[in-house]
Order: sequence, then C-alpha cells, then structure tokens
Amino acid sequence: MGLQAGTDTTEAMAAADEAVRVCDGLDTTFTVVVRSLAAEALVHAGEPERGIRLTLSAAGGRKLPRLPGRRRARCWDLLACAEHRRGEPGATDGYAQLARNYVGRRPSPLRLGYAGRAEARAHGVRGNPNGSMETGAAAFAQFEARDAKLDAALTLLVVANACLDNRKPHDVPGHLNRAAELADACGCRGTAWSAELSTADLAEVRTVCPSSAGD
Repeated sequence: MGLQAGTDTTEAMAAADEAVRVCDGLDTTFTVVVRSLAAEALVHAGEPERGIRLTLSAAGGRKLPRLPGRRRARCWDLLACAEHRRGEPGATDGYAQLARNYVGRRPSPLRLGYAGRAEARAHGVRGNPNGSMETGAAAFAQFEARDAKLDAALTLLVVANACLDNRKPHDVPGHLNRAAELADACGCRGTAWSAELSTADLAEVRTVCPSSAGD
C-alpha cells in the first residue's frame, strides 16, 4: 500500500487503519515498512499528527533506526511535510536536515529527490522562496528523470506553496499547471485537487501583490 493514484481521503485512511491492524503485535522490518506507508497515507489524507505518531512509534524515533536505509529519506520528507502541516517550522527544518545529512553519506537518485523536496519545504518555512525553487527544481529533475510522476507533481506543489507563503507568486501558475498535468497523467486526482486549491490561494496573493498580476 501507500499513496496510490486516485485514492481519496476516506480510502486512504481506511487502508492505513487496516495496515496498522494487520501488523499489530508484529515486529519485523516488513511490518515497520508497512506502518511507515500507512503513516504516509494518513498524512496525505489530512491526519499529520496520526501519521507522525505512527511513523515514530514504528521506526524507533526521529532517526528512524528500525527503518531500512533505502526508505529513510522518503520518511524524513514525509515527517517534514507532516510537521509543516501542523505549523511546526523548527521540526520541519529538523527533518529536512536529517534527510540531507543521510543522503550526503548514502546518495542515490531517489533519495536525493526526497531530501531535496524536504529541503525545499524547509526553505519555504524559513522565508527563502528562492532557495525553495532551487532545491525543488533539483528534486523535481531527479523524480522526472525516473518517471516518478506523482513525486514530481508533489514537489512542484511544495515549491508553489513556498512561493505563495512568501508572497512571491510570479512562477506559481507554471508550477501548478505542470503539477496538474503530471497528476492527470498518473490518475492522481488528489494531487490535481491540491493544485486547484493552490490556484485559489494564488488569487488572494495577487490581490496582496497586484504588481505580479500580469507576470
């Protein structure tokens, strides 16, 4: 299981709850991975606190010692996302740093993508949209080169929202349009809906920043 194309919020939460139930009382690497995927579904279904608790409980804390190394960067990116949604900038930045440090020692293309996306989100919460665009572009390139359309789309949304949060809307329409195209290509309606919500936010930002309306 995991974040699947076309899965809605109710389905995602039901799948996560079922995965946790099946793994209850078991303690193997496989069940740790299953729980981490269930946590991912919860976060993307709008339950960041439950996702964080499940991840940290299953993986043994912030450094994820029980989780296989190949999955840690992805999980730190997820935790950064969850903390951002909870409004915790310090924790968001902390998980991005863990991902960056780990990938610096054990790089791989997808790990670089996940760590880069976490860092792009952290740049956004630190008020650095330019840094978010730079690291987000590098992460997007890693995902796009491997035809990971959903991760590429989510990365564009991270960058777009970092720009919106910091009143820099100039490049946001392009990011949102491309994210929607990628979401449609892999049948992920949820991501496309997120892009539409960000477009609504863009109208508000353009009211605040009228000089960007013609860009």
